[in-house]
Amino acid sequence: MKCVKCDGRLVTVRVDDVDVDQCDRCGGVWFDAHELERVLGRGHLTPLARRGAPRPDDDARQKISVVQQRLVTEYGYDEHSAKEALSYVTTLLAQE
Repeated sequence: MKCVKCDGRLVTVRVDDVDVDQCDRCGGVWFDAHELERVLGRGHLTPLARRGAPRPDDDARQKISVVQQRLVTEYGYDEHSAKEALSYVTTLLAQE
C-alpha cells in the first residue's frame, strides 16, 4: 500500500502483538480499526522509531526551497508538482 501523505511504501511494524503500517519515507503511522487503542495501552513504542531519511536541517531546507522555486519560475512546474519532484529525488538520493 502507499502512504496517503507522501506516496511512500507502507511497511508492517509489530508493536508487541499489534501490526501497524508505517511509511518508509515520511515515517507516518497508519492504524486499522482499534489498533490505536491497543498500541496506546503499551508501555513502549520503540518499533515506531523514525524510519527513512533524516529530516533536512535548516540549510538543506533553504536549498530545497530555492530549487523548488526555480522549478516553478524557470521550468513551469506548479507548486505541487515541484514539491513532488523534489520529494522523489530526495528519496532516490537517500537510497544511495
